[in-house]
Amino acid sequence: MGEKKVYLFVEESFECFLAESLLKALLIDYEKIRVDESIRGSMLRDFGTTRTPLLVFGDKVLVGLKDIQKFLEEEFHIQVFWLL
Repeated sequence: MGEKKVYLFVEESFECFLAESLLKALLIDYEKIRVDESIRGSMLRDFGTTRTPLLVFGDKVLVGLKDIQKFLEEEFHIQVFWLL
């Protein structure tokens, strides 16, 4: 069974920073893709949105910190608490 490919599409935002922090804390190997105007069209075509953060985890596509957090909590059987 192969390892799932993981991609995180990010911009300069606090939500993207937190999403990336979650992946790092869970020691998930991922490729970070910085979103700019040159790839927004591809994002819209491939995922139906240009919102970030956007996580592609194998065949799952999650948009927004809330959905990413919920997925990771369920996938890894953890509870995330933010101290902001």
